[in-house]
Amino acid sequence: QPPLVPPTIRGNSHNVQTLLEQAEKNSGALTIHGVTHKAEIKELDFMEDIGHGSCGTVTKCSYKSFTMAVKTMPRTTNSYEMSRILMDLDVICISFDCPYIVRCYGYFITTYDVRVCMECMATCLDRLLDRIKKPFPERIIGKLSISIIKALHYLKTKHQIMHRDVKPSNILLDWSGVIKLCDFGIAGRLIESRAHSKTAGCPLYMGPERLDPNNDDSYDIRSDVWSLGLTLVELATGRYPFGGSEFEMMSKIIHDEPPRLDPTMFSAEFCDIVTCCLQRDPTKRMNYDQLLQHPFILKHEGVDTDVEEWFADVIHNATDHEANEISNLADQYAQSLQQQIQLLQIENTFLKQQSQKEEEAAAGERIRQQELEEERYREEQEREIHVREMEEMQQRRSSTASQRDQSRRGTTTKILARGNEVSLNGETWCQLPSYHPPIPAIISDRSQFSQRLARERVSLVVV
Repeated sequence: QPPLVPPTIRGNSHNVQTLLEQAEKNSGALTIHGVTHKAEIKELDFMEDIGHGSCGTVTKCSYKSFTMAVKTMPRTTNSYEMSRILMDLDVICISFDCPYIVRCYGYFITTYDVRVCMECMATCLDRLLDRIKKPFPERIIGKLSISIIKALHYLKTKHQIMHRDVKPSNILLDWSGVIKLCDFGIAGRLIESRAHSKTAGCPLYMGPERLDPNNDDSYDIRSDVWSLGLTLVELATGRYPFGGSEFEMMSKIIHDEPPRLDPTMFSAEFCDIVTCCLQRDPTKRMNYDQLLQHPFILKHEGVDTDVEEWFADVIHNATDHEANEISNLADQYAQSLQQQIQLLQIENTFLKQQSQKEEEAAAGERIRQQELEEERYREEQEREIHVREMEEMQQRRSSTASQRDQSRRGTTTKILARGNEVSLNGETWCQLPSYHPPIPAIISDRSQFSQRLARERVSLVVV
């Protein structure tokens, strides 16, 4: 039985919010072995991480001891991202009856994310290719080709959908050797057998007609045939057929001759089917019906190839190889640690010496500061002693002057002037010349005696 998917998801409506609300009605309905369970997210028991990508993460979980892969994609307000999630959910759910497309058991839609529960596969082809470090045998590629072509043919004939992102990372393999197609987020519905979005998909696997800006926006399923051809070449040679930067590789797809297989290394049938897929002119490429009748496909459909045995063997060998690599890495890591320890010891010795020098310099600076403080203290004490001495001297002077003033206070000084002789308190003070003005006038004017009289602080009495 198929998962419970609302019919509106399969329509052509562009109202993403409406489609999402319709899908939410069957959130939590898991169909396992023909029985539908109303489940909650908290009933999913996490087992391990499987992988992650730009669209979300995949984890291995179990529901009532039934193992499944849960693809978690964030729920956003971006209508384009949500339309991709809904398209992936739609295609995987309506393809329940195709044995070449990964099976969906149901989904959960929460406030924050969308989780799609799918059958658990072993790996994808690009990760497997990277792990075994060598190309796939032609007999294995033959079996893979059959499954991929039949999955694409199913989508086109039954649902008028083209995948638009065929590449090794979207082809899965389970432990029993079954090959299935996945990731339908950018799948496109065909209108009169043609799609109309040139930007959807991985540019490195797009056909030249989708990359060439001079072409119109429409193309058909033969664009996926080109992607299939590149995938076959990559699996057969162990590497992507174009080199350089992404821009250079895209330019080569548009302008260079399409890649071909070496006829001395591969069968004529294999070389021919790759040539039939990788034609720059899409009208010259085979369609799915023609590919299913190609000698390469017919040859491998009639041969019993044990993909499961090959997969187990390469994983075992890869594990041994990885074990050796891990051992080598451990040795390298140990050497690196030893070098780091030596460097740390050298650095520690240097830091100790540096610290000792800094401590010695600091001690010398403390001594110098202490000496400066003592010198400033001595100078301050000397200044204070000098100030006290000056104050005492000033006090003594002031006291002497005060005593002198007191002794003189109340004393009347008599100045006598007779003729040209001036006497002060009976003592002759000065002799004036005969031509000088009269003495009383001089004394009265105080012009001659004012300064001395001020110094002596005496009263002036003129007689």
